[in-house]
Amino acid sequence: MLNFKQEGMLSEMELDNFYRLLRSIDNDSINLALKMVKTAGLKIKDIVPLYQELIHLCNTKDHPDFQRFNSLLKKKARIERILYVNKSNSISVKEPERVRFLEFRQFFNDIRKIQCWSVDLRAFPDNLLLYQEIEELNLGNNFLKKLPDTLGTFSKLKKLNLLANKISDFPDILTKLNNLEELHLGANLLTEIPDAISNMNSLKVLSLTNNKIEKIPEALLTMKNLQILSLEQNPLQKSDLDALKNALPNCKIY
Repeated sequence: MLNFKQEGMLSEMELDNFYRLLRSIDNDSINLALKMVKTAGLKIKDIVPLYQELIHLCNTKDHPDFQRFNSLLKKKARIERILYVNKSNSISVKEPERVRFLEFRQFFNDIRKIQCWSVDLRAFPDNLLLYQEIEELNLGNNFLKKLPDTLGTFSKLKKLNLLANKISDFPDILTKLNNLEELHLGANLLTEIPDAISNMNSLKVLSLTNNKIEKIPEALLTMKNLQILSLEQNPLQKSDLDALKNALPNCKIY
């Protein structure tokens, strides 16, 4: 009997239906079984036993259902190689032309991290919206100027890296990411920090190094949960930095 329960991907009822379908020889049942596999987003290593049983059910490699399933397996394996999907449930896009392959969301379960470092991004990729369950997003060393309001739907996001882009205005949408713990906005073109930053109560690490910030807002002095704050290479007054250090004695300020 095929064992998918160990991955926790299918419920007991779905498992029973799945095995019952596989015991059937008629094409409609096989097609439905294939659809269930695709919907469940099973991984390559989980599909191998099913692949073998389908060979038995279809009797011949010329069977159209076998050919479709074989094609699906090869496509999934190819996408995994293109996007560098690894065992830690992360995707790493390393070349600009590969960003578009993120649209194949149906092939992946439990993705927690996506990295698109230095891939010539000029705008936030729309296909990233398919991964709203991620906890870490790295879009550093690109050419982003703005972020879409839809980024606010990433409610589980804990770490966001926007280092070395072209952002001149602190994106308001960032202040709505209630679970964000780390925010890296160094080496951009920021000139000020908004008062709304005080809404980011979960924030522990904030990096604003190498911008054009001249003033520290009062709101920043109230962020008691901050543990690391980097403001180096900004045209700030020493008196403002001293006031910040006094207000946040438990925070390492650089």
